[in-house]
Amino acid sequence: MRTTTQFGSRFGIPEPVIAMLAALITTLLAAIAIVAIPQAAQADPPGGSDDAQDEVLGNNGQCPGGTYNVGYGGGTLGWTADDDYAKVILVGGPPNDNNQDEDGRNKEFFDVDEGDYIERDFHNISHVCVTDAPDDPSYVTITKTSSGQSDADFTFQIWEKNGPQIGSDIPLAIGETSAPVELELDTWHYLKETGLPEGWTLDDIWCDQNAVVFSEEVEAGWIKMKITSEGVTANCTFDNDPPEYNPVPTRVTILKTGEGDTTKYFDFTLMENRESVVVDPLALGDSDGPFDVDPDSVITITETGLVANAEDGWVLNNIRCQNTQGEDPVFNKNLAAGTVQFTIAEGSNIECYFINNQDKPDLDVTKTVAGVDDSLQWRFDITLTSDTTGRSSTDYLTGTGTETSGPLEWDNLVPGNTYILSEATSQYFSPALDRRFDTSMDDWQPEWYCYDPATQDEIENLSVEDSSVFAFTAKWGQSIVCDVENTADPAVARVVKT
Repeated sequence: MRTTTQFGSRFGIPEPVIAMLAALITTLLAAIAIVAIPQAAQADPPGGSDDAQDEVLGNNGQCPGGTYNVGYGGGTLGWTADDDYAKVILVGGPPNDNNQDEDGRNKEFFDVDEGDYIERDFHNISHVCVTDAPDDPSYVTITKTSSGQSDADFTFQIWEKNGPQIGSDIPLAIGETSAPVELELDTWHYLKETGLPEGWTLDDIWCDQNAVVFSEEVEAGWIKMKITSEGVTANCTFDNDPPEYNPVPTRVTILKTGEGDTTKYFDFTLMENRESVVVDPLALGDSDGPFDVDPDSVITITETGLVANAEDGWVLNNIRCQNTQGEDPVFNKNLAAGTVQFTIAEGSNIECYFINNQDKPDLDVTKTVAGVDDSLQWRFDITLTSDTTGRSSTDYLTGTGTETSGPLEWDNLVPGNTYILSEATSQYFSPALDRRFDTSMDDWQPEWYCYDPATQDEIENLSVEDSSVFAFTAKWGQSIVCDVENTADPAVARVVKT
């Protein structure tokens, strides 16, 4: 009796045939496993290697080594840089059979500045990978100065706080400045002078505005500083005194001259390098000094309070300096700031004259007539006489009715002189009578009112016995305004209206 499998029983196929078919299928499957079907090779895309593409495979924000993700493209082809970068990768969607992307998966850009717009040609940006641009380096230099002369060498070191020495020892002679040494930003460093020649001492240490100084120890020979800004070079100066140095006196004197109120005092500042020297207030004809200063110091002298002085009519007309003990240095003057600056050589004796002149007094006179008809045409002669010298000047004002006329102007009055304002003769013309009349000042009643327009203060009439005139003393820097009103005697008024 023949036996069959369930499959064979169903279709009536004998079991030996079924076994043969199964063996054949097994052989065919083994052949397929051994014979590999080759795939078409792909070249690396322009933007990067297969390895780099594998690292950013998928829109999951991964970036190649050495870069980091700064955001996504928002489904666009372009991106605007938000900072300076050494390298930027615009990561797009992967190429496919229907659209081979010439950019590749990674499109790279180098030296990208903040605000630059960069873009892909195909496939919107998945995310952006960047490498930061390096900071602009900052440096420090060391300058060696001295109040004496020597061919001795001085040695300096730069140390990072709690860290190693930066570079090697720096030898410098007097007057030399070291090559720039790069320092890490916002990191405290010690600048040290080591191994002073015998008998030499360190007199001072300072740094310019590009350095932040925490402290200095002159006796120990070091200064603690740091730099906080990119791309700058700070300079620190070490100033030494030689042994038993006896310098020739080096001096500065300040003198005040000019024309004006001799009771006015002017304030000054004197700076020797960074040190302030006390200067007494000076009036015209005064001086202060001489001040002993160190040779090769930068001297800055400033007259302060120029704005307040100008309100009193003062002007700084000139600053004149000279060296009475040698050749003049270069004097850098700024009259608007009231400053002169120079570098003083050993043994110099510099005298600086600050020349201020005050405006001379001036006078304006206006005229008003009261108690007359509006058609009355009048003229008054006004005379200004110096009671001190006897000299006089006469001018006149004309007008109609009660209108105000003037001003008459007198400039450059002599300060300290007493002046008298008076009215001499007068005339008027009556249109109704078609006649001109000469009248005596007895027919008019003058009233004087004089004041200082800067302060609005009334000026006292020094003529006590005769109120028909006005007397005053001219003062430096003063402007005087006088209004004189004449009221017609009733008899004159009757003549006008006849």
